[in-house]
Amino acid sequence: MAQNKVKAIALTSFDTSGISGSYQSINPSGLDQACFQVNLHNHSNISVLISYDGVTDNEFLLASEALNIAAQTNAQPNGYVALFGKGQQIYVKQVTAGAGVGSVYVSGYYVAP
Repeated sequence: MAQNKVKAIALTSFDTSGISGSYQSINPSGLDQACFQVNLHNHSNISVLISYDGVTDNEFLLASEALNIAAQTNAQPNGYVALFGKGQQIYVKQVTAGAGVGSVYVSGYYVAP
């Protein structure tokens, strides 16, 4: 009998002591699987901007804030599945000048047969 199992990708992080005003990849190798849920945790003392293409400001995370995005929620009105694509990089940059203390983390979940 076939079973689908939820598995987690490896946690990746970006140390905000090296943050700048230009987007830098949190996960330079990209997501290693197509994920139905991606979590961003800003475990630093500064606010950051998040981008999914390295150019566009997509999210704003205050210091110590988390964002959990469940792509599958109500994603199938036309029978399609919504996932964050395998290889998707997520980028971070500072909101105001100055290095931070702490890291920004990306985690995620996917379905494996």
